[in-house]
Amino acid sequence: MGTGQINRNIVQYTRGEVIFEERTKANKIALLVKGRVSVESAGVKDLLYSGSFLGIHDVFAENYLSTYKALDDTILCLFDANDLDELYENITSNADYCG
Repeated sequence: MGTGQINRNIVQYTRGEVIFEERTKANKIALLVKGRVSVESAGVKDLLYSGSFLGIHDVFAENYLSTYKALDDTILCLFDANDLDELYENITSNADYCG
């Protein structure tokens, strides 16, 4: 998973690397810190940019509903889907995401 582990939650992916694959168990949610990510399912493509979350809806479906692929060298902050309290704490403690 990812080519370079920076620390516990920050992971780097190189261009073209698959981050999450459709129909696999959704056990991580990610915040896109740097780069662009392609989201593809049933022939439909979307692009995600810095500040976007990956995998939120997928976790509730239990499997990834799309394939997420790095379009650039990408940095993600990963959260364990089994510990959504940690994700909530991280979001609410950051004024940029508190609304």
